[in-house]
Amino acid sequence: MKGQLTVFFAMIMTTILSLAVALIDGARYSAMRLEIATVHQTAGNSVLAQYHRLLFERYGLLFFSTTDLGKKNMEFINYNFARDSLGLILGTRDLLSLRAEENQLESITLATDSAGMVLRRQCVECMEERYGISYLEQMAEMFYLVEEQGLLEEDLTYQICDEEWSEERIRADTEIFLQETMIPSSFHYLEKEALKFLLGKAQYSEKALDGESLASQRTLLKGDGLSTQKGFKNSQWDQLLFVEYILDYTGNYVTPLKDGYLLYQTEYILSGEEMDGVNLWNVVNQLLQIRTCANAIGILADENRNSLLGELSNSLAAALGNPEVEPVIYAALMILWAEIEGIYDVRNLLQGEGVSLLKANEDWLIDVSTIADLAVISDAREIDGEEKPLLGEGLQEEAEEDSALIDKGKMTYEDYLRLLLWFQDGETTAMRLMDVIESDIRELEDQSSFCLDMYADQFRVKTKVKSAYGQEFWITREYGY
Repeated sequence: MKGQLTVFFAMIMTTILSLAVALIDGARYSAMRLEIATVHQTAGNSVLAQYHRLLFERYGLLFFSTTDLGKKNMEFINYNFARDSLGLILGTRDLLSLRAEENQLESITLATDSAGMVLRRQCVECMEERYGISYLEQMAEMFYLVEEQGLLEEDLTYQICDEEWSEERIRADTEIFLQETMIPSSFHYLEKEALKFLLGKAQYSEKALDGESLASQRTLLKGDGLSTQKGFKNSQWDQLLFVEYILDYTGNYVTPLKDGYLLYQTEYILSGEEMDGVNLWNVVNQLLQIRTCANAIGILADENRNSLLGELSNSLAAALGNPEVEPVIYAALMILWAEIEGIYDVRNLLQGEGVSLLKANEDWLIDVSTIADLAVISDAREIDGEEKPLLGEGLQEEAEEDSALIDKGKMTYEDYLRLLLWFQDGETTAMRLMDVIESDIRELEDQSSFCLDMYADQFRVKTKVKSAYGQEFWITREYGY
């Protein structure tokens, strides 16, 4: 009887011990899986924590170096797998005994990937919490107004004249009219004198970039592009926030950044030339075009100005003995008026004042009598033995008196830059922003070789982990900001 009990007890204990060992081994296997997942996550976060500090402080962007990325990630993994000092002192046994043996970098998203879309996503995320939806709707409404009115369109003269006048005939008759009335035969005279008047004797930056070494000019390293998991759609709101980011983090003529390599960084993003002065010149000409078109619309919309301009054009056409050219004369005088008014508008903008997109009657600085005077004088510097003042010199005092009409509620220089950025191609804007970022960071200590395509914001890694007890695991995870 006792022998039977012993055999039965041995059978029961064998079963119980087998179950216990299986449970313990299963628990250890689950603990290994949990440990691997935790350590892998910790290692990934450790890589992300090594973001470029200076880039974050200056531009609010999070990118980590791709140099030896796979090696660093595996070092972080094995460091966290290692036994702690207390276990070594007590001599306890490591029941998991895990170690990473292989690390494969499956994909990586570089800062310059997807034609700058990766950079744009981070810029947008940087700004998302700073502006409400109502602000974005106001900006979108303003952009729609500019597009609807065609304020960025060229050759407005030809759109104003009657349809039966061909472009070729308008050009020919306008040249004859300008020659006979002795108005300068092109607008280059006005642009040249306008820029003298706008900038005056003020010093402007002569800094220049080394374009060949910057992101927009060199051959960039290629990553795997923007991850679909990020959900960045580059919507209208995203574009608005990207424009706001540029205005917040770059300097311009009115508010230059003292610590930036270029002083007029926003102007560089809009123009793309290497020299500060050239970029400023190009942006001023764009502003003159916008203000000329907006002022032309204002003239056409006002019955009084239309009537006075019509009387003047009829008189000049009669004096020429060719009434048929009256529409051309009207258009030429209207554009002349609109551009001269635009010169003063841009001058006020560059001095930090505001100018409405479509001005009210009381905001106009030039009247039709000024245009009449310009229509009958030549561009010679001397008339009847007296020296003629350059455009701007003779009217400067009047403009200074009338500039008191400008108030803070109107569009500033930065607002007009916002318009230009909105209508510029997003890829071009992003690439030039990269140039600005690289040139600024390279000015800092030990950063002379900084390149954005050597930095990433996301990576996917596959790791092989083995245990001293024979188990083998593969784990794949994606990490990013």
